[in-house]
Amino acid sequence: MWRGSWLIAALFAAACVETIPLGNECSDQRERCIVAPDAGVPSAPVGTRPPRTMDAGPRPPAPVTRDAGATPAPVAADPPPRLALFPSLDNTSFEALGEPGSLTSPEDDRTLPWVACRIGWNVVERAYVQAPNGDQMVTVLPTAGDTFMEYVRSAADQPTERAPLSQLLDVPLQAGQRYALRMDVQSSADVNVSLELWSGGSEGCEPAALLASSGRIAWGRWQSVCVAFDAPAAASVGALMLMPNYSEVPNSGTRVFVDNVRPDPTCQ
Repeated sequence: MWRGSWLIAALFAAACVETIPLGNECSDQRERCIVAPDAGVPSAPVGTRPPRTMDAGPRPPAPVTRDAGATPAPVAADPPPRLALFPSLDNTSFEALGEPGSLTSPEDDRTLPWVACRIGWNVVERAYVQAPNGDQMVTVLPTAGDTFMEYVRSAADQPTERAPLSQLLDVPLQAGQRYALRMDVQSSADVNVSLELWSGGSEGCEPAALLASSGRIAWGRWQSVCVAFDAPAAASVGALMLMPNYSEVPNSGTRVFVDNVRPDPTCQ
C-alpha cells in the first residue's frame, strides 16, 4: 500500500510541473515556480536576507589648509641721509690782511674775500662789552685766528635795513644740495638780534633769498650755532652773505660779533 501511494504522488507531480521557460518569466499557473538567477550573480538562499554592509559613516572632513595670504611686499629701506656740504668759503676766521679797523666800502680789501657792502662792519682784535650783570666790562677775544668781525648798529638804522658782509663763491652752490656750517656769534646787549645767512648773485652785494638764521644771539658770551639749508633751485647762488637782523630797534652802539665759520660733521 505504501508503494502504491508513492507511485501515485510521482505521477501527479510529473503532470503538474512544466518546463521552466527561458529567462526570468513564470507561468501564470498557481503552482510555485523557481526562477533561474541571472548568470554570474550568486543568489541568496531562499528565505534569507542579503548580507548587510557596514556603514562607514560620514567621511572625515578634508584637512583645512590655512591661507597664508598675499606675500607682503618688502619694506623699502630709508634712503641714507644726505650729507651736508660746506660752502666754498675762504678766510673763515676773518683774518685781517692789513691793519684792523673799519671797513668803509666794498673796495676795502682788508678781509678779502669778504667785503662789507655797507658801513658798520669792522675787523677787530678784541672788543669790550658790558657784562650781563652790568657790574663790569667783558673783553671779547677771537675764537680762531687773530681777528674777528664786529657789526656796530647805528641808532639811525631801521630794523629793515640790511648790511651784508658778502663773499663771492669759487664754486656756486648746487641747486637742491644740502649745505651747513657752524659759526661763533655773540651780542653786546640783551636785544632780539640774529645773524642771517643769505644768498646773493654774481655781483656779491645784492641779497636774493634768506637761507638760514642763527636764532637769537646770546649776550655777553660766544655761542656756537649751526646753520643748514638746501640751496635754492631758482637761480645760481654765486655769493653768501652774513647780515644782522634786529627785530627790535636797539640803542645806539649795539654790536654783533662773528668768528670761526667752519665745517662740522655734527651740523647737518
